[in-house]
Amino acid sequence: MYLINAKYLDKDFRLAEGDIQVEEGKIVRTGPALPRKPEETAVDCAGYTIVPGFVDVHIHGCDGADTCDGTPEALHTMARFLLAHGVTSFCPTTMTTGRKVIEKALLAAKDLHDTPLEDGAKVVGVNMEGPFISKERKGAQKEEDIVAPNFPLFQELFDLSGGLVKLVDIAPEQPGGEEFVKKARELCGVVGAVFDDGRVRAELICDGQHIHPAVLRTAFQALGDRALIVSDSMRANGMPEGAAFDLGGQMVTVTGGKATLADGTIAGSVSNLHQEVKNLVSWGVPFQQAVKSASLIPARAIGLDGEIGSIEPGKAADLVVLDQNLDIASVWVSQGGETKMLAFEK
Repeated sequence: MYLINAKYLDKDFRLAEGDIQVEEGKIVRTGPALPRKPEETAVDCAGYTIVPGFVDVHIHGCDGADTCDGTPEALHTMARFLLAHGVTSFCPTTMTTGRKVIEKALLAAKDLHDTPLEDGAKVVGVNMEGPFISKERKGAQKEEDIVAPNFPLFQELFDLSGGLVKLVDIAPEQPGGEEFVKKARELCGVVGAVFDDGRVRAELICDGQHIHPAVLRTAFQALGDRALIVSDSMRANGMPEGAAFDLGGQMVTVTGGKATLADGTIAGSVSNLHQEVKNLVSWGVPFQQAVKSASLIPARAIGLDGEIGSIEPGKAADLVVLDQNLDIASVWVSQGGETKMLAFEK
């Protein structure tokens, strides 16, 4: 199958024009006027721009469902909602909750990873936001469930997930923090302080609520390929505003696109990576950089940049087709050795 006559971001995230050949769920070739047989399927994408599928490595929930619900139904709801918004791969993200809740969430994520939906985004890892954090800097996390850095506990959870945990938050200043980091870094990515270490990437929520657009412009200029877009979305994403929604055992309300606890503490977002890319472009961040920060950079953060995150031969055919307004026209996702398409009526 071929997607022809399109503009697309090549492997170096330069805007190119031509065709993309896809076979058995993989990108085979890219380039201008690729030769093909008359009987081979060709989808004319003239007037559209094709970008890599977005990779959300920090998302708690959406469409009324949450990772910590710990059920297949919740993960399926999230996967379908995300694919409709251009996210082809994601890391369900746990909160600081009790161990049994985390265990249930890990098992549900593993189940969807092992048996993906035909019409949903793929689980490519799990992000553990807690419970090994600081009570002094807990944000919207539940204080009574915070525990000191405990590597044996983390190892048990990591093994339970089948090695699916790709990211874990840690308060390194807490007792046992340094030892935890040294051991955990052999298993997954450990979130650290971005401006203190040139190797660390910054997770940025680009919804206009968490960080002012002017600050985001400056951050993207300074960080370059270390700027990583996440949604930090919670279950209220995609739901009507005004109602109260549970997030890690605490109630959150959404007003004017801002999710907060009763005391005003901001609690996740109701955004998605596609909207955040559009936001960044409207605020002056180059289109190519915005897309790369929502695709290849997060894929690299979880060690999967050799498989997903950019349009190049050998990688999964996870593609988002955008119109001239950067709205989604269709999404292509590699599932079980095939490429599935989700189209949108205008």
